[in-house]
Amino acid sequence: MSYFHDQEFQEKLLMFVCRDRNFLKRTADLLSEKDFKPRGKSSENIESFWIAEKAYKYWKDYHDPIGGLLRTEMQDFVSQHKKTIGPKQKDKLFSIVDKIKHANGLVAVEAIEKKVIEYRQRKAKQHAVREMIELQEKGELSDQEFLKICRRALNFHDKTLKIVDYEKDIEQRIKRREANKNRKFPYIFIDAFDKECRTFPRGELGIGLAKYKAGKSTFAVHLGQAYALQGYNVIHFTLEDNVEMVEDRYDASFTGVKIKSLDKHHSTVRKHLKRALEELKGKIRIVDGTDGGMTVERMEEIWENLRNQGFAADVVIVDYDEGVIPPEHHKGEGGERREMQDIYKSLKSFGSRRDIYMWVMAQTKRGKSGVTKQVVTGDDAAMDISKIKRCALCIGIGDGPDKSPEDARFMFVAVHRYDKARFGWPVIGDYARSIFYDRDATETYMTTYVPEKDN
Repeated sequence: MSYFHDQEFQEKLLMFVCRDRNFLKRTADLLSEKDFKPRGKSSENIESFWIAEKAYKYWKDYHDPIGGLLRTEMQDFVSQHKKTIGPKQKDKLFSIVDKIKHANGLVAVEAIEKKVIEYRQRKAKQHAVREMIELQEKGELSDQEFLKICRRALNFHDKTLKIVDYEKDIEQRIKRREANKNRKFPYIFIDAFDKECRTFPRGELGIGLAKYKAGKSTFAVHLGQAYALQGYNVIHFTLEDNVEMVEDRYDASFTGVKIKSLDKHHSTVRKHLKRALEELKGKIRIVDGTDGGMTVERMEEIWENLRNQGFAADVVIVDYDEGVIPPEHHKGEGGERREMQDIYKSLKSFGSRRDIYMWVMAQTKRGKSGVTKQVVTGDDAAMDISKIKRCALCIGIGDGPDKSPEDARFMFVAVHRYDKARFGWPVIGDYARSIFYDRDATETYMTTYVPEKDN
């Protein structure tokens, strides 16, 4: 029996089919539920076929892995076929579902991809040989047809082009947009922004732009929480502050306890975190890159390693860009600018290649000491203005308006490729508790806030 029809191999393969977006993007054109169907009249491993059938249909309809909906879909399936599915088959089916959910025995995704490609290569060659024999017996195997069949068999996995039938895919597009209208553009949990516009889709880059000590790191923590609370897996790279400090910021923000008082309120922190973490379910990983050796290539290696361990991150947050080591050092005038260009090209490629949401914190040009700046625009970007051209969304974080509380900031949508830009609003935070946006305090302040009129 081929390894492809071995139950253990099929279960490992299904873990990626049901959970891993990148795996599906690379292999969905090579496999279908038919490859999991038992041979002949056998019903052995039919449960894997049922799961694959649901998983591939979900991917085709929504361009998303079935993930957390697998158990629900299979419960509906069992209910619809309760007359033909016996107790043993039901137990085996949900045993596989549980293995997929908990990623039991997960192996390196590259190893599975390699096996899939090898399997499809053998199938393609077998099909080509049969086709040539049939044509030869009919006397129709010309040299041109021979070359055409061979070329098709050898180039079956050409991923350089994505071709869709625009006319036939209408219903799939409608279903995809309906399912993704909220998920494709996640919220950032700041009311003034979320009510006015959306964020950006997977594969794109967002920038949080602020001057030194104006709230970049607290904004990064806020984004990590916002995405995690919407069910996305987040990797938070800290390149300036050590991992303990970032952990404390998350703890303070989730619990409402001041950072400096976390060590004095263990019971409160434990109780509040338990409640928060039940909702998050392990959605955040923090990577300490303060040793000075973090390149974009290294970030992608870490992303890949965590993926192989069952943590396929949807979001990468980098705090902040000047801590990233360029792929190549440039000497002479403009060298630092070219290095920053290389870094952002690599970050954009990383996000696009892995189909993830990418956020990078960046610093503005250094202004005069003691001079406040409320509206931060793309023109304020330090070192290399071209980074703003590469991002899908840039949110500037400036000083709060005159006579506003100390923890006030002014957020300005400087650039937006997918929605409107050039508008802003004040927000009130609580930086002692690592809270970038305090909804109640902001709402109270907004009852008295009067926007400045343009001169």
